[in-house]
Amino acid sequence: MQTVKEGVAVSIYDRSMDDMFGEDIPDSDKEWKDMPEYEHEDMEPVRVVIMKFKCEEDVQKFAGLIGQEITPVNPDCVYTKKLWFPPQEDIICHDKRYIDNDTLDIFEGSGL
Repeated sequence: MQTVKEGVAVSIYDRSMDDMFGEDIPDSDKEWKDMPEYEHEDMEPVRVVIMKFKCEEDVQKFAGLIGQEITPVNPDCVYTKKLWFPPQEDIICHDKRYIDNDTLDIFEGSGL
């Protein structure tokens, strides 16, 4: 996507803060004031190993050894592409939000 600035086509991705906000550039220090601290643990794997199998029987033998299900490749359904060892519980994040009391009034009763 492009926009024209002083007769020259400029990608919107190359625009400066002045171009986007004019004189009203947000002050990030003010925007983040009084926000709760947020720290999270490092959830990246220590190591990633890519394995290759000659046949589906070998895949299922490996699955038995590690005690996890590895679904067969099937173009009509989802199949196992990645797994953790040892198995980890799924982390559900889509139901978590930070909202202030004013926003809470809007969302109450909305089911969100």
